[in-house]
Amino acid sequence: MTSRVARAPVAHTPSRARVRTYHPPSSTLAALLARYDLLNHLGAGCAGTVVRAVDKASRSNVAVKIVPKHLLVDRGAKMALAREVSVLSKLAHPHVVRFSNAFEDDHHVYIATEFCPRGDLYQYLKRQPRGLPEREALKYLRQILQGLDYLHERGISHRDLKPENVLMTANGRVKLADFGMCYWRRPGGDMSTRQHCGTPQYAAPEIMRKVAYVPEQADMWACGVVLYAMLTRSLPFVGADWARLKYQVTHADAEQLIRSSALAPVSEQTLHLLKRLLATRPGSRPGPKEAGELVDDALLGVRRSRGRRERMG
Repeated sequence: MTSRVARAPVAHTPSRARVRTYHPPSSTLAALLARYDLLNHLGAGCAGTVVRAVDKASRSNVAVKIVPKHLLVDRGAKMALAREVSVLSKLAHPHVVRFSNAFEDDHHVYIATEFCPRGDLYQYLKRQPRGLPEREALKYLRQILQGLDYLHERGISHRDLKPENVLMTANGRVKLADFGMCYWRRPGGDMSTRQHCGTPQYAAPEIMRKVAYVPEQADMWACGVVLYAMLTRSLPFVGADWARLKYQVTHADAEQLIRSSALAPVSEQTLHLLKRLLATRPGSRPGPKEAGELVDDALLGVRRSRGRRERMG
């Protein structure tokens, strides 16, 4: 059973959550207005709001995440925000959103990153009448995997990979964004964690079971869900409530899933890739490099299939 791609809540419930969005009054934005000219509102949620702005010094467009300090009420929230800034400031990769600046005033913390004019992958999928062409979906997945490979090599896992957190540039490149839930393993640190977070519809079985898990392996499961969403414009796991969603994910049958009618036009190579990514055993999932090789094989198969159709037509 599938459903149309929808913004899944971060809370542990598969139903859409009603949250209060935060819109900061301009009277509290003195530090921001001193550095940037505000252009328009990009989005808002329970953790803050994002605006498009122009840096007064460089005249470059940026996206500024505005986090109200009254939401940073506990040590965990403060540490998570500090970790996000620290991680972003150290990253430099074509498929990871570029950090620009971070600062604060009495009311807010501000995180400025590059502005991606085509919005996020979720919005792009919403505009499509059906799933993306296989070749296009594989192209985007290849770029996501390149970004993940860069992160994983540095001990960083995203832990909330979903179309909403994949941004699109003007030239069609995709970039990983929103590192608020990332896990940063220090050298010599534990490979696994018991800190469970993320969006349930994209969460791996081991997260749903609330057992210790390796975050990098959970990222690869999320890649499988994102690939399925791109190909079908739907989600593979959509339980009506938390218990049903947990059962679907923890008892997932990848072989049965890839034979669904929604994936009928998809090549065998891409179905094999999807099956590997959605393996319920974490150790059976490929890492970013191996998955990238499987994407290349699938792209080659798509090109050969197109060539045969053109010769026959």
